[in-house]
Amino acid sequence: MSEEDLFQAAEDGDLQRLTNQLSDGTLNVNTTDLLGRSLLHLAVEQGATQRVQLLLQHGANPNIQGKRTGLFTRQWGVRCLILDEDGPAPLHLAAKQGATECVQLLLQHGANPNIQDKELQKPLHLAAERGAAQCVQLLLQHGANPNIQDKWGSTPIHFAAKQGATQCVQLLLQHGANPNIQDKWGSTPIHFAAKQGATQCVQLLLQHGANPNIQDKYEDGRTPLHFAAEQGATECVQLLLQHGADPIIQDDELQKPLHLAAQRGATQCVQLLLQHGANPNMQDKDEDGRTPLHFAAEQGATECVQLLLQHGADPIIQDDWGRTPLHLAAKYGAIQCVQLLLQHGANPNMQDKDEDGRTPLHLAAKHGDTQCVQLLLQHGADQNIQDKSGRTPPHMAVEQGATQCVQLLLQHGADHNIQDEEGWTPLHLAVKQGATECVQLLLQHEADPNIQDRFELTPLHYAAGQGATQCVQLLLQHGADPNIQSKSIGGHIWPMGTGRRTPLHWASERGATQCVQLLLQHGADPNIRDEREETPYTLAKKKGLTAIAEYLCRFNNPGVQDHLLKVAFLRLCDHIKLDDCRMLARDHLGIGDVEIDDIDMNHQRNAWEQRFQMLSLWRSKTSEASVKILIGFLRAAQLVKTAEIIEQHYVEELYKVYGMSAEEYQRLTAVDLPDICSFALGDMRPVKLEGYVSDNLKILYVKASGFGIQNGKEDGNGGNGKLEAVMKYHHFGDGIFKLV
Repeated sequence: MSEEDLFQAAEDGDLQRLTNQLSDGTLNVNTTDLLGRSLLHLAVEQGATQRVQLLLQHGANPNIQGKRTGLFTRQWGVRCLILDEDGPAPLHLAAKQGATECVQLLLQHGANPNIQDKELQKPLHLAAERGAAQCVQLLLQHGANPNIQDKWGSTPIHFAAKQGATQCVQLLLQHGANPNIQDKWGSTPIHFAAKQGATQCVQLLLQHGANPNIQDKYEDGRTPLHFAAEQGATECVQLLLQHGADPIIQDDELQKPLHLAAQRGATQCVQLLLQHGANPNMQDKDEDGRTPLHFAAEQGATECVQLLLQHGADPIIQDDWGRTPLHLAAKYGAIQCVQLLLQHGANPNMQDKDEDGRTPLHLAAKHGDTQCVQLLLQHGADQNIQDKSGRTPPHMAVEQGATQCVQLLLQHGADHNIQDEEGWTPLHLAVKQGATECVQLLLQHEADPNIQDRFELTPLHYAAGQGATQCVQLLLQHGADPNIQSKSIGGHIWPMGTGRRTPLHWASERGATQCVQLLLQHGADPNIRDEREETPYTLAKKKGLTAIAEYLCRFNNPGVQDHLLKVAFLRLCDHIKLDDCRMLARDHLGIGDVEIDDIDMNHQRNAWEQRFQMLSLWRSKTSEASVKILIGFLRAAQLVKTAEIIEQHYVEELYKVYGMSAEEYQRLTAVDLPDICSFALGDMRPVKLEGYVSDNLKILYVKASGFGIQNGKEDGNGGNGKLEAVMKYHHFGDGIFKLV
């Protein structure tokens, strides 16, 4: 028979076998296993009262201490006991489990009620923590010291109060426990009871002389009243105040109980504190300069806000960061608090400091709180105030995509073109966020789509770069200029790419096919080069975006350009007066008086043809003629309405060209079509020159003064038979045709 057999019998709970083995007298009843546990430890842990009694009768030592602390470690997934010489005695284990019969048996057999473990805890500490009133009573009756402190200075009554164990607290007080003893952190039992909202424990402690104004150390100098107020424990607050608790005492952060009650939204506690003299205003500021009203407003505690205002709380008081209670209520969407504060005179236009000089309206707009925005506007909030970054409430709203807030702000007259320090308008931000509805709203309220930020980027640049097709379409429909170039940056790399780029550069490089189509249809020039001499075509080609590259080439075909110019001439002749046409030709198109007189003489019976011939002569005299240049000249000549008409027709024609199938496009650029009229420019498209010149050379014949030219042959339609001009275009391999 071995000690191992003895432990096995004990663990099996076989009393008869255990009795027989112990009666033999050869085995030590106080032997321990590898973990330092005795047979008595095991029996107590298992709550086996009969086995405990048997072991004690056979001489088990009730004060033997196991070689463990009760702490655990986890290694390799195994729960292992940490061995220690000052582990718990059987009485510790019994008290911790609230095993009254075991406690009684151990005490009867000489267990020391004041034995301590490594943490200097006594069985009474553990019984009190358990709330085991009968065990507490037994230990006290056997001489346990109610005021003995553990390693952290806690006494049994600290533990009992912390658990709200009323009977244990009462027993300990009756046996002389000190209600004002402090642990190492300066906390007394009433601190713990108040923190738990344990009303009966608080009452007992106060009745036995507990001081309600002792300040702890660990919790920054707080009193029991601070804790009770923080928990919203109304009855505890009332009891403490009735027993002389100071309602205006402040902790190390300068917070008073009223701050904590307001932060909790504990209306009844707030009322009690105010009734007992708590001051709701500046004298009660915490370390950030906030008053109880700030806290209540931040929490949306409407009743607390109302109470504080009724007791004279200042609604426009600012904390150290310049925030008023209204700022906090607006920030957290506490609409009823906002309303109360405004009714009591809160200023909706005060600017804070920590959040970049923002007003309550900035904060409400930032969080997309429509109700709050509306309420603030109704009370005179200025929707155009700029914060330190230059942003207005509309900037905040559009950045969140808060369409309804944006609409409200615009309806109340918000300036939608104000720029922040980055040069961004609300429209820039709406586009950057992809907030299509906000973009539409802003444009409907006449937001300027061509305002440039500090990098000279327009909203259209950002929309094109993001491939935001709907935004691009909206911007173009509302007059966005697709040819504005970004800021020159000397060739350096920047987040937006190289400088001098147009929206078409961005869309082409990022593979935004639909955006490219829209931009081209609205007159985007694919020949504009950026600071690195890149065109949209070359950018697309480098990225391997073949479809976009081919599409960009469509615009650059000289036949397409001359087709567009031809249509523009025809439209212009329908809308411009002859005198205006003469003025345009003389002052802007470089046509001399002699040439104009000659045209008038040759076509004096047909005013329409007179106009057309003047325009045709300009086309024959310059290689730079284009619809866009023509529109510019019309505007310079103060013929704005006419320019708008031509521009509209130009865009319509671009739509047709870019909407063509490949087959239709081929017919437009390479197949002879009938002239629009007998005296038109003739076939202003590339001529098929197979076998005549190389594929890279295109020769374009254009109408000279008084002559129609068709495929290089004079049409014999009057004049002196002189061919005025032959223009040669060379394809340079990058989608660009140039005159040579």
